Amino acid sequence: MLKYIKLSAIFLLSTTIMLSQSNRDLITKSPVNHSINKNNLSQHIIPTTSKQLNQKKSEEATQRLDSIIFYDKNELTGEWDKKTFKQHFFYNDNFRDTLAISSSWDNVNSEWNNRLRITRTYNTRNMLATLVQDLISKYKNKTEYSYNDNDEVIEVIESKWVYDFAKWQELTKTEKYYNSKGILQVDTIYTKYTDTDDWILKARKVYTNNIANKVIADTTYTTQRNSNEWEVFSKTEYEYNSGYLEQVSFSRWDKDSDNFTPTNKTITLYDTAQWNVIGTNKYEWDKITNQWEITNSQTFAFNISNYLNSITNQGFGETPTFNKDIFNFDYSISKNDILLPELYADSDVFHHKITNKESINKALEKYRETRYFYSEISILTTTTNNLNETISIHPNPAKESLYVKCPDKYNQLLFNLYDINGKNIQSSIINKGERINISMLSKGLYIYSIKCDSIRSTGKLIID
Repeated sequence: MLKYIKLSAIFLLSTTIMLSQSNRDLITKSPVNHSINKNNLSQHIIPTTSKQLNQKKSEEATQRLDSIIFYDKNELTGEWDKKTFKQHFFYNDNFRDTLAISSSWDNVNSEWNNRLRITRTYNTRNMLATLVQDLISKYKNKTEYSYNDNDEVIEVIESKWVYDFAKWQELTKTEKYYNSKGILQVDTIYTKYTDTDDWILKARKVYTNNIANKVIADTTYTTQRNSNEWEVFSKTEYEYNSGYLEQVSFSRWDKDSDNFTPTNKTITLYDTAQWNVIGTNKYEWDKITNQWEITNSQTFAFNISNYLNSITNQGFGETPTFNKDIFNFDYSISKNDILLPELYADSDVFHHKITNKESINKALEKYRETRYFYSEISILTTTTNNLNETISIHPNPAKESLYVKCPDKYNQLLFNLYDINGKNIQSSIINKGERINISMLSKGLYIYSIKCDSIRSTGKLIID
């Protein structure tokens, strides 16, 4: 069965090494923007898994991201209400996303047509166990993860759904080995040529670390079927600046020159004062001119409070491309207050609640509007919140001082005040009935956030 699947060494290795990137491409080819997390090198090495820190943040969330809908301009009305694309997210009781559905709008039948379905399951420790990506009616693959007692990934199995036989066909298996400090050292990669084969050793990826235990290189070696001889296949090198990942370079082994030939590289640009990522440049090696050619650049811009608020993408070559995404936020709700799907859990752009995004073309004209939809998370408490347990501020508008009204059973509360750019200008723990001095603030519009126990209130404050 399936003996016609005879994968060449290069194709197989590319599938094995780059499959997780290819899986992400199924998502990123949709009109969704992704930003960099400068501290997350693990995305280059092991699949994203459920971290205990993210788990704690998720449990504190009061809202969850349910869907993202993309709209074009309605030429008849001039309104941005013409549906084009949607992502819809579902979660379990353990604060993990279990299903993400990407759909396109059918104008003829006025309905959403599902295009991509991503399903996640978790083990008893709430770690990612399986990830199934189904490009509906075209391609479906499954990734299964196994862990050791330290919650480190030790085995990854990739499978492909065979529609003719309605079954999963295992393709590759990767076993991961760590040193006593939990630092990844080696990936050992196996394959199956048919569904009746045993696992056949195919490749090894060996990691090299610096004294700070950061990966500075990984080298992949391959072996032909029924051969004990190893050949160098490729190498990825990682360079850092003050501990931050600055450059990733990929090269292939050239037998003719008996050396590595550059293939592509990504350079990350930083504002070294704050170490914010301000851009990334991607390059490909031109074999004719023997020099690097830029293929894509991404630029990140920040507001005066140092929050990321726009991303510009430029593509170079014969058909240059340009688009800029401008994000709008509700600064009264931070990222820790929002339950996000794994796709966006490490996104730097989700520093606060995103309300909408405007996409601009090279002519600086708006061509799409994206809206983000949330719902409240029900918090189970021993006492049911009722209308008598609301929080409010008075007076509003205010001049020199204000007061907070909260339920009688609470004696203290956390008060935060933000300007319209999201900068936190006042933060304090106050006692019930305590006067809050605002005489030093300028007239204008502000956003307040008040929290006591499980009750939270946000709103606008006018100072006149």
